[in-house]
Amino acid sequence: MSIKISRAVETDAASVAASLCIGILSIPRSVNVDAMVVPPGEGENWRLLAAIRDWEEHVSQARFLLITGDNWVVAGKNGPDFTTESICMAPYNLARKDGVLVREYDDNTATQAVWAAENMRDLNLSSFSLHVSPYHLVRWYLTFIKTAEKMGKRFAVIPAPTPSSMDRIVPLSGLTPWDLVAGEIRRIKAYSEKENPDVATLPELQEYLTWLWEQPALRSYKERAE
Repeated sequence: MSIKISRAVETDAASVAASLCIGILSIPRSVNVDAMVVPPGEGENWRLLAAIRDWEEHVSQARFLLITGDNWVVAGKNGPDFTTESICMAPYNLARKDGVLVREYDDNTATQAVWAAENMRDLNLSSFSLHVSPYHLVRWYLTFIKTAEKMGKRFAVIPAPTPSSMDRIVPLSGLTPWDLVAGEIRRIKAYSEKENPDVATLPELQEYLTWLWEQPALRSYKERAE
């Protein structure tokens, strides 16, 4: 017996979560930007390795590479040492040093977003690619949108998820990205509903994406489809 479900049904928590992911997924990847932003994550040095490789090969026209702080200290563990000096050595081997800014410590995603937004503003930049593991992409993206909104600013943010297996163990937690997705979704909901929200809601993302598609970096994609 076949099951018939209308294409238009009432929104629920699952559809909100899916809409957040699909909305961000709709943004084209091949867009030239002013900067690259890399949150190191939970000891996931592959984020930084992939971003530095793109930076060195001039994959985009980015003039700045912003590396936010990690939070191994918060977790009481020892992890990779992400400093201006250390990333010039193996395995990162950064050679193109001009335009690189590194923050050695951050409490959480919200403080990473604040640092990135302040640097984007102070450097008079308008766009950046976000180099982050896929499981954390949506929450970091929504956190940055909310942070910039509080500053009265908007920046074009282009997702650049780090290619990585969902089975690869995340060092700080000892879990796989598959294991972490549910917690990411729960945090998105909780942090967007608290008294002073850190994370953008679905309506806020929808408003932002409407704006984003009108920006020069994406307008050509929109015109091609019309």
